[in-house]
Amino acid sequence: MVRKGLTVCLVALMTVVLYMVWLGWDQDKYRVPGTSRIEGPYETWQMVGLALTLAALAIVVTYRRMGLIAAVVIPTVLTVVWSIDAATEVTPDASIWGVGAIFLAVGAFSGIGIVCVFTVAARRIATNYLEVHPQA
Repeated sequence: MVRKGLTVCLVALMTVVLYMVWLGWDQDKYRVPGTSRIEGPYETWQMVGLALTLAALAIVVTYRRMGLIAAVVIPTVLTVVWSIDAATEVTPDASIWGVGAIFLAVGAFSGIGIVCVFTVAARRIATNYLEVHPQA
């Protein structure tokens, strides 16, 4: 029980740290050259980096047979941290952060859930293979 509680705290902390490393520092929007569009604050490389590192965290936690923790804690903490960041931003469109939070939650739960399912399947395949081929 202590191990699971510690894992929950560690996964939550790692999710916050990864959010801050990839997205938490960037609050600037920018005008797309040659247009009147304003984009941001995040660049594509930041989003891809966050997604890949959160997926890696989910793989590690799930491989250690705690996939439910990864599938629940990572998306929940990510949504809460992003919501706090978005709700406290002082911009004209800051009032619609709730819509973004819903989309983020759906995407994060779906994405991390899929990663966890594939990790469990890969672990089972590897375990079965090693049972049949013990010298591999």
